[in-house]
Amino acid sequence: MPKILVVDDEEDMRTTLAILLEAEGYGVVTAMNGHGAMERLKKESVDMVVSDIRMPDMDGIELLQQVKTVNPLIPVVMVTGYGSAELAVESMKLGAYDYLQKPFDNVRLYDVVRSALGQASLQRSAAKGGVVEQ
Repeated sequence: MPKILVVDDEEDMRTTLAILLEAEGYGVVTAMNGHGAMERLKKESVDMVVSDIRMPDMDGIELLQQVKTVNPLIPVVMVTGYGSAELAVESMKLGAYDYLQKPFDNVRLYDVVRSALGQASLQRSAAKGGVVEQ
């Protein structure tokens, strides 16, 4: 079962994302900020990160950069509020897999997560020298 790290300073959004992802069969761990997320990554392995862009102290862009330094194969999906489209585009340039704009459709969330995890699996297989059939 893939494990997803959900990072958001808003407890309601963190809880909602965790509930939605757990309902789809994913393991979920959470952090309330970027520093907490990096601490989690030091202690346990995750398959994906879903992070808010706007957070105090360490924003989602900085978290994205640190995650990619720790493990470039972990897909990161950014969640952004209205008016943060520029930050979402910047995050994509820095290696984010995709972004979701609040309020997002649950089906879109599930599609992005499935796609990101699938691509990450292919990348890990290729990095290990595995043969990928199409």
